Amino acid sequence: MQMAFIDEPLAKRASAMSRRGRQLIESAAMLSTTVTDAAHKGALMKLDPTEIARTQFPNRDENGQDEAKVLELRKSIRSAGGNVEPIKVRVRPGTGEEGNPPVHECVYGHRRMDACASLGLPVLAVVVADMDDKALLIERIAENRGRSEYTALEQGRICLAALNAGHFRTQAALADDLGLDESQVSKALELARLPEEVLSAFSLSCELTYRDAKPLTDAVKANKQEVIEKAKTIATMEPRPCTKEVIKLLTEASHPARVERFKTCP
Repeated sequence: MQMAFIDEPLAKRASAMSRRGRQLIESAAMLSTTVTDAAHKGALMKLDPTEIARTQFPNRDENGQDEAKVLELRKSIRSAGGNVEPIKVRVRPGTGEEGNPPVHECVYGHRRMDACASLGLPVLAVVVADMDDKALLIERIAENRGRSEYTALEQGRICLAALNAGHFRTQAALADDLGLDESQVSKALELARLPEEVLSAFSLSCELTYRDAKPLTDAVKANKQEVIEKAKTIATMEPRPCTKEVIKLLTEASHPARVERFKTCP
């Protein structure tokens, strides 16, 4: 790791400063180290965020975003004049060669990129030229999980896209390479494979948990058409039922005759 040095005159002046002043200088040195280390893994550049392509693989569920955190991120970037922590971007394979202009694709840092775009600011990015899809997935999942865990549905959608793209031979290989629990991956995939109409019945699909995968999957297998019709009806309700109530309604819809029999019992 390359060290970040403070020049000698600055260090001498710092000794006469208040403790707060010295802390600010030390913080700047640490930031310089972070950026320098990042630059060693790729070129540190300022890019137009509106010209960076979004990755083909699913990202965070937009419905699950904490608006307060999004606004706070935008505020901090505005006050700093840009993102202090770089995003990571790759040159999409097959571009940037033989006269073809490079296509930059976001590996991670979509929210920082979007915040800069909304503010009309360039985005600070580490640009790597040699990264395949599998490496992109592994890096992005590791970086995002370091900030906050994926919801069950987010994880399921990412894993399903990775399997469909053929980057992992089996579900077990995917779980092993991404450092995920295989049982959780299995349940997450069940959620991601539910019909879109069923998922749209939930106002906050981010609230779905791994344990919700089995009852919903069983309901669809038992009576797919009835469950989808019920889900469409729920999607039009105002206000929308809570997550637990939606699961109950969909489960009941898979066995309408059984529910009706119970209702008619004395």
